[in-house]
Amino acid sequence: MLPPKEERKKMKNQIIDLDEDPENADWLHQIRKRKEAKMTKYDEKYYRYLDGLRESGISNMFGARPFLRSKFRELTDPMATKVLGDWMKTFHLRHPKKQEENSGQESN
Repeated sequence: MLPPKEERKKMKNQIIDLDEDPENADWLHQIRKRKEAKMTKYDEKYYRYLDGLRESGISNMFGARPFLRSKFRELTDPMATKVLGDWMKTFHLRHPKKQEENSGQESN
């Protein structure tokens, strides 16, 4: 049951801006740091498998979804699509050196 309307108004006015409260600064910093450290949305095993598939050259990565589904039966088609999309979006964050090597090869 919700508190009376008058109480809710008082509570709403008491909300603290966590960014401005010095007591929360360290806590917020730790949360942001953990969030930034976790670059991927899904289990790392999917990303490692896709990295290996890319290195093997067996498939163009735009055609990797069936390989991903075959290896990980728990993935549905839409989920495999999301994992693959996130793998592609985060590749440069996880492999900055490989990204530089690829861009250097294109200019030759």
